[in-house]
Amino acid sequence: MLVVARVTPLWGQDQTLYQVRVDSIVVSGAFRFSDEGVRRVAGLRVEEIVNGPDVQAAMQRLFATGEFSDVLIKVTPTEPNIFYIEVTERPLVGEFLFEGLEHVNAGTIRDSAGLLGGVALDPSRVATALALTRQLLSEAGFPQATVDTSLLADPSGLDQVDLVFKVNEGPRLALARVEFTGNRAFTDSQIRGAMETSEEGFFWFRTGQLHRDQYRKDLSENIPGFYSRFGYIDMEILGDTLVVDSLTGKGRIEIE
Repeated sequence: MLVVARVTPLWGQDQTLYQVRVDSIVVSGAFRFSDEGVRRVAGLRVEEIVNGPDVQAAMQRLFATGEFSDVLIKVTPTEPNIFYIEVTERPLVGEFLFEGLEHVNAGTIRDSAGLLGGVALDPSRVATALALTRQLLSEAGFPQATVDTSLLADPSGLDQVDLVFKVNEGPRLALARVEFTGNRAFTDSQIRGAMETSEEGFFWFRTGQLHRDQYRKDLSENIPGFYSRFGYIDMEILGDTLVVDSLTGKGRIEIE
């Protein structure tokens, strides 16, 4: 039996293209789809003359449904030319669940990533949800958060699975140090004394806003106000950077 196509369709092992008549089409691996439904989506028809690009297009149409994780098309090397379409269906997802997620709203992730129950698993949307979960947790003060996924049999007994995002938020970000560059009139210690944000304090509270607002006030009001009291009315903050130590989970702010 000659393999015609999988991910990179080839028509024969020498990769030469030729035309062949479709005498029969046999489908396997389809459960939610009927065999006729697979044949209809593939677009291959009995008594039709096809070539390599036609088979590639048939595969692309099947993959485009989002229902299949793999498609393989084979054809017998001698007449009658029987085309075998073998498909692997993606699992049907009942629910998307989150374990260990406390400081980010799971519904926000589901909606933003387009996670919908009752449809075939879409790996690209799962990847989006993973990245978004890590991003939102980092913004909430948990830069060391890790997220993994697993599939569980749906307890409803239906032929579907639940996808579980297993979250380990890790330690809350603590501010270990505030450093300054470009300051000549005052020492780092003097400038830090004008700030509400303190070293070795939690940079984000559980609510996710309080200390971040304090820090923004430091940049926009407290530090410029400190300089202006001593006559430096043209003082300007050029930028700031938060650097997180991946081992300790502590952050260092660099203000220029």
